[in-house]
Amino acid sequence: MLPVSVYTERTARLLRPTAEALTALVRGLGHPGDRFLVAGRVPDLPDVYFRRAGTRG
Repeated sequence: MLPVSVYTERTARLLRPTAEALTALVRGLGHPGDRFLVAGRVPDLPDVYFRRAGTRG
């Protein structure tokens, strides 16, 4: 499990996902209802995060 929490358009929050689960979320970006994700460290640090958005075209 990875020491991150992930927020997506589709799910409220995924805490400590496996590498495979995070990979699936990133690869699924761009589909309807899956346009972005935001991930941060666990424990949470202020203003430390990454954001990824995707579109399919």
